Amino acid sequence: MILLRISINAGHPGRTLKSALPTPDTQAGQSVDAALFTAPGIEQRRVRALWLIRLRWVAILGQLAVLVPALRTGWLEQEHVTHYLVVVGALSLFNASLHLFRDSVVDTSLESLVVQVTIDLFALGSLLLLTGGVHNPMAPIILVHASLCPLIFSGLWSYFIGTLLLGLIALISLFANHPPALVPPFTEPAIQGIAHIIVSVVIWSLTSWLASALRGRQVMIESLRLVQVRQDRLRATGLLAAGFCHELATPLNTIGLRLARVGKKLEMGDPDVAAIQESLAACERALESMIDQRLDSKNLRFETVAPMAFMGELAEQWSKSNRPVEIVSDGALGVWELPRLLLAQTLADLLDNAHQAMEAVGATEPVRVLLGLDGENLTITVTDSGPGIPASLKQHLGQPFVTTKPGGSGLGLYNATNLCVALGGRLEVGDGPTGGAVVTLVLRSGEFEGGGER
Repeated sequence: MILLRISINAGHPGRTLKSALPTPDTQAGQSVDAALFTAPGIEQRRVRALWLIRLRWVAILGQLAVLVPALRTGWLEQEHVTHYLVVVGALSLFNASLHLFRDSVVDTSLESLVVQVTIDLFALGSLLLLTGGVHNPMAPIILVHASLCPLIFSGLWSYFIGTLLLGLIALISLFANHPPALVPPFTEPAIQGIAHIIVSVVIWSLTSWLASALRGRQVMIESLRLVQVRQDRLRATGLLAAGFCHELATPLNTIGLRLARVGKKLEMGDPDVAAIQESLAACERALESMIDQRLDSKNLRFETVAPMAFMGELAEQWSKSNRPVEIVSDGALGVWELPRLLLAQTLADLLDNAHQAMEAVGATEPVRVLLGLDGENLTITVTDSGPGIPASLKQHLGQPFVTTKPGGSGLGLYNATNLCVALGGRLEVGDGPTGGAVVTLVLRSGEFEGGGER
């Protein structure tokens, strides 16, 4: 099934946005955002790995910087200095190897990132075990991992690292060495550990929610960017087509005049002349349909529309020469300010497409139309049980001359896209779950900038 969504917003329909195609400069500026809040592809995993390396260097330098103060204050005993340096040295060698070979690694898998974070947690746990565990003044650094974990990972890997983190807190609470600096009275390690666990869970939960929301935002922005790129291409195609049509109009008119003169000199009703004249008229009609296809919101006539009555009237007229239409409403829809004439034309085209698709596979059931509300938007969904749209054409739908019907012009969805662009909306194409086609118009009521005529 194909999901075709048209959303019309009341923002600034006449304003042309810049194409948001990525460039090396924009990629450099957005790498952190893209790496943390988009699906973990190869480039995103590489950026995350680089940031882990940088953060690890900061942690290593921090551990070396506090070595002398820890010895002087009694948080690190002299007999444990060797173990402390071995752990920091091993972590440094591990990070140095990752840093040196970062450019030669083709891909950094999620499993590899999980291994790196696991090693970091064990190294941190080892150092805290030597220096007082949860009582160490630097122990809250564990909370940094609680916040970074959901940003770097999602799903099961996030839960896995979170579980390791809670296990580490329990370990340093129960089995940490008590250095000379830790003198009574002090809070019991078990109570201190429980407090750290509670705070870590709260931070992890809040960060997980935030990361999920930001990933959703990033997906939405990318979707809007792709829609805008597509609309920019359609605008350019429309301008090119209009110029092409104007250039051809003059020679076609000349041919028509000369052909009329030739027809007068020949016998009346000559079939060859009639056939040429009919073909010429078809060319002129096609060119006229392409000229000035771009719509301007200032020229649209907005009217008060009751969706159920409007759709019922349209379906009654359309079904006289086609198949029946089944209309279902989710509830009270109210009244809306919409361009009635162009909306009726767009819906009639969608009903025609649905009818022809179902006719191609011998389906006899009616076309189904569902009216509903999506927040502040009105939704009109046309569903058929036809063969759907070939995968090779999905990304080109809405462009002129792209059609799945023999003899079709491909201008129906192109005109619908122009309507969406004029109203500040968009046209999206996606796959449905059960075959056939599902076409959804998401419409927002209101007057558009420039003042649509009423």
